[in-house]
Amino acid sequence: MQLIAQADESKKYFIRGMVTDDKSKPIPYSSILLYNAADSLQLSATASDDKGKFDFVVSPGSYFLKISFLSYEERLIPGITIIEKDVELDSISLKAAIKVLGEVVVTSEKKLMELKLDKKVYNVSQDVSNIGANASEILENIPSVTVDIDGNVSLRGSQGVRILIDGKPSALTGTRSADALRNLQGAMIERIEVITNPSSRYDAAGETGIINIVLKKNKIRGFNGNFTGTTGYPS
Repeated sequence: MQLIAQADESKKYFIRGMVTDDKSKPIPYSSILLYNAADSLQLSATASDDKGKFDFVVSPGSYFLKISFLSYEERLIPGITIIEKDVELDSISLKAAIKVLGEVVVTSEKKLMELKLDKKVYNVSQDVSNIGANASEILENIPSVTVDIDGNVSLRGSQGVRILIDGKPSALTGTRSADALRNLQGAMIERIEVITNPSSRYDAAGETGIINIVLKKNKIRGFNGNFTGTTGYPS
C-alpha cells in the first residue's frame, strides 16, 4: 500500500508581510487581497497597519496576493504555498505610479455680465442668439436700456445718452444713430459697456450716461507699406 502525505486542512497558519515604498518606508493602510491560486477566487482582504504590516490566517493551500495603494503601482505576489508552517514574506516594495502629463490648457468663458466700479459690461459675443441680430436689437435686451420703434436709444428712461464706438465718438452714431445701429451687425460686437455715471474724462456733462460699443478686433498677420515713385520724359 502506498501512503500519500497530505497537509491537515483543519490547522491554520499565518501569511505575514510588510508593505514599503521604494525607499523602504512603510506604507500604512494599503489594500491587500488574498486569492486562491487554483481558481483565482478572492478569499479575504485586509489593510496594512500604521507600520505597514499585515497578516492572514489560512488553511494549507496555494495562494497569491494583490497589493495596491493610491498613487502606487499595483503588485501581485504569486506562488505562496502553505503546507505545515507559517509563511513570512520579505518586505514588499511598491513603486510610485508616475505619469508625465502633456500640455495642460486651462480655458474659461467670460460671464455674460460683469459689474465693475464705473460700468456694467455685457459680453454679448458669448450669447449665440446675438449673432444674427443688429446693434439696435442687442441693446433692447440689455437691462436699463430701451429702444423705441424709431430706433432711438434711452438709458433709464432718458434719451440723453451718448453712444461711443470703441470708446470714441463715431460717424456711425451721429445725427442718424438709429439707422447706424441697425446696420451694425451683432457678429461684429465684442461687448457693450453701460456707464450710468460717466466721469469727467468722457466730457459727458448734461448726459444721462454713455453706451460704449466695443467691436471685435481681427488680427491678421502680414506686412503693410507704401511705395511711391515718379517718372517722366525727358529725364
